[in-house]
Amino acid sequence: MYYGERNYYDVLEARRNCSIDEVRAAFRRMSLRYHPDRDSSPGATERYREILQAYTVLSHPESKARYDRATAERVGVGYDGGYAREPRQPPPSGGYRRSEETESGDGDGARKPRWRGCLGQIGIVLAIYFGISLAIAEGPAIWDTVWTRLFEDASSTVATRTSTEVPESRGFGPVSGELVHNDDDFFEAFDSGLNVVNTVIEATFGDSYTSPGKPWNYGFVFRAAERRFHVVTVTSRRYWYHDIRDGEAPNGTKEVQRGLSSNIRPGTNVENHVRVIALDEIGWLFINGKFEAELDLSGITDTGSVGAITGWLEGHEHPGETTTYRDFSVRPVELKQGSVDGALRYGAGVGSYGFHSSSVWIADGIMESRFIVPEDDWISGFYFRDGGEGRSYGVVINGSANWLHWKSDSGHTEKLAFETGKSVATNRGDSNHLLVIALGETGHLFINNSYIADLDLSDWTGPGRVHAVAGSATANPIEGQSTQFERFAVWGIAELP
Repeated sequence: MYYGERNYYDVLEARRNCSIDEVRAAFRRMSLRYHPDRDSSPGATERYREILQAYTVLSHPESKARYDRATAERVGVGYDGGYAREPRQPPPSGGYRRSEETESGDGDGARKPRWRGCLGQIGIVLAIYFGISLAIAEGPAIWDTVWTRLFEDASSTVATRTSTEVPESRGFGPVSGELVHNDDDFFEAFDSGLNVVNTVIEATFGDSYTSPGKPWNYGFVFRAAERRFHVVTVTSRRYWYHDIRDGEAPNGTKEVQRGLSSNIRPGTNVENHVRVIALDEIGWLFINGKFEAELDLSGITDTGSVGAITGWLEGHEHPGETTTYRDFSVRPVELKQGSVDGALRYGAGVGSYGFHSSSVWIADGIMESRFIVPEDDWISGFYFRDGGEGRSYGVVINGSANWLHWKSDSGHTEKLAFETGKSVATNRGDSNHLLVIALGETGHLFINNSYIADLDLSDWTGPGRVHAVAGSATANPIEGQSTQFERFAVWGIAELP
């Protein structure tokens, strides 16, 4: 593993192998001296980044132990913690083979079921009545009235934050650095020191190659333990790969998926942002802010470490050259509520709605549920970041195969996106699986395992509750009608230090 040119204890002006409490004290002392807000001298920003990177490694017990072991063994480049590079030898007949000269084909689009065990039902059902005539036949304009009234009524329930609803774990990073290529049989890696199953991993990679035309690849290794791990990389020829490594034998590497991507920026001295979201047996790959593919992670679902890597493919390591990583971060994803089944009951009034309110208070997270199509015109979906301050977002589908994304701010409701014919099942008894990922200023909507659209969440990035919502969108609702929902679950994405 490449940790940097200077010893991290020297960077913090701390004694070698000091305690974590001493590391923290040294970091506070150095921050008071060298933080850019206090030090305006040339190079202050770069020096503080070095201090921050040293602190990030030495303040975590596991990453500190790895660093102490690596520096004691005088290992400055390469990784001795179990990450094995693709062997530089011809594979045996029928074994694993990867050649940049034969890159072709599409990514494997296979989708895996991923329902989890029930942890008990939490929440309340709130029926809301209002006397306005609604008719889907009147077109999208009538939805503006529906959502405005829906937000007014739903926001009347005050969301109260409690200490138990704050994400318990913290992530790693963001840190920046370099991976120096070495002429050996190991790929280069920077290990975050976090051991997780479900996580959001991201970084911006680049190369500082001295001459053009050299191929590159970089990405992440995750769930790494006992020489078993997932690898996701992007290459200079605009391919991405998802592999599983199991053991040290040449045939211990299995290609799970690959794809050719127009989102990858090729060439020399360019940068590419890569994000992987891992959730049990499924994952999602984003390249330069664009959704690329769904990942099949069922091959390894155990806890393991996470690292930023380069040189995974044969012929992509160039001794003396460097691959840069910027703002590398790892954010654990924790199940906060799941998996809840129930019914969202409407009142007897016209255009009534029901809510199932989770106990979860999050800003960034993942929510999913399966909604059973009832016999009347209907809507169903999620209402989230409901912070009790008049701000919130909603995403729903309806019986006319529309999906809608909207926001509410201090009583004003604004439609942000509305589309028709996007993978929505509409026949009675059918079901629709909805999944929304909320991450900072952007969200991602999936309907029935298909990526649908990015969501604009830039106006309100603060925390709030998550609700499942369903209701009638007709002038003549059936008395006591309800929409069944299954496996309503919410995950929180941990904050960064």
